[in-house]
Amino acid sequence: MGSHKFGFPALTQRSTPGSNFKNPKKSKKSQSVRVIDIIMDENHPLIQSGKKGPSDIGLVICVGSTPNNMGKIIEALPLNPNSKSFPVIGEQLVLTPSPKPNASGPQFFYDKPLGLFGSSTPNGNIFPSLTQNVSPPSQNVTYSQIESGAVNIVDPNPVQAPSSSPTDPNQTAFAEKSDIHPLMPFIGDILYEGRWGQSLRFGSTSKSNSQWKNNWSTSGENGDPIMVIRNGQPKDASSYPAYLPISEDINKDLSSIYLTSQQKIPFNSELPFNSYKSNKPTQLSEYTSPQTILNSSRIVLRAKDDHVLITGQQSVNLHSERYVNIDSPNTIIQSTNIFLGDKDATEPGIKGDKLYNKLDTMLQALITLIRVLEVQQLWPAGLSSPDGGTMMVSSVTKQQLIATQNSLNEILSQVVKIK
Repeated sequence: MGSHKFGFPALTQRSTPGSNFKNPKKSKKSQSVRVIDIIMDENHPLIQSGKKGPSDIGLVICVGSTPNNMGKIIEALPLNPNSKSFPVIGEQLVLTPSPKPNASGPQFFYDKPLGLFGSSTPNGNIFPSLTQNVSPPSQNVTYSQIESGAVNIVDPNPVQAPSSSPTDPNQTAFAEKSDIHPLMPFIGDILYEGRWGQSLRFGSTSKSNSQWKNNWSTSGENGDPIMVIRNGQPKDASSYPAYLPISEDINKDLSSIYLTSQQKIPFNSELPFNSYKSNKPTQLSEYTSPQTILNSSRIVLRAKDDHVLITGQQSVNLHSERYVNIDSPNTIIQSTNIFLGDKDATEPGIKGDKLYNKLDTMLQALITLIRVLEVQQLWPAGLSSPDGGTMMVSSVTKQQLIATQNSLNEILSQVVKIK
């Protein structure tokens, strides 16, 4: 394995694209090419051999696919270092040339793969080879064969992408899916779509007359802004042709975030708001003011080093179909009025220490009284004699009162404190 250069030296001494392969004519025109390989990790042969370095991750090796560059091998780097869209093998690119430092030929850059099949699928746009002598991707191929033109690494099947890099079988395989739908566009939208059902929409209220409509434009005015981040299309989306576009569905998408202005979002469930005496919140599907919605099977809010703060000008509502749990070594609720059990509860809570002191005083007085009764005498014929009945009842009662007094502290909670 060749020597590697990392860090600043690797950046300043990058192997320039085209230095290992035959360059096409010194043309400054854009080049239409087909991807035959891409460097995605340190296991790629060009990095293992030392011909390329870590800063070449994302470099594609392409073959010309138009008459003026047919069969030419061209390397290209991502056009924008801050926004990258990596192609898969078999996709078509248009390369942008730029002068190469200290070299006569151009350096090429790529942006996004071409949508050769329109907007039919965001998953992949693998295009069949336009050249002869096609070699299956599973065949062992060397870069000298590619450079000489003796073999062309392409997959003639326009439907299925190669499972991995033809020269790097360890590279993570591309998971091609045939049931990923494109996102439905509406006038003025800016859309970003991933290959597996993720999307970001910069959209608006759009009251279209088309049979294809979104589900948030029933209120407000055309042009009211909305942002929708979606991760994962509905599970039942594969039941109809994948080339049909779909719009976001908050009830079916796997996870989503909505930032709205004046739109109604059609939830398929509502909240009861039973704890409210008055001024109940507007139901989920009827609210038309700006709101932020997080929707998923599970939501985690975690403050790694500081606080989680939830505040509302009107109220903060917690609703669960089963339980509301609070786990904390200290739980503090500060309020002028606390209702437990029902919003119309009227019975006041009891202060434990004050009740304890009152009961203790009362029990002590009763015990003193019982002790007096315990020695009560009868005076038949002017002679004293013990009152057997009173003595027996008093003795039993005294023991019960003393036991109650001794266990009186058990009525005090060791956890809950009331002001």
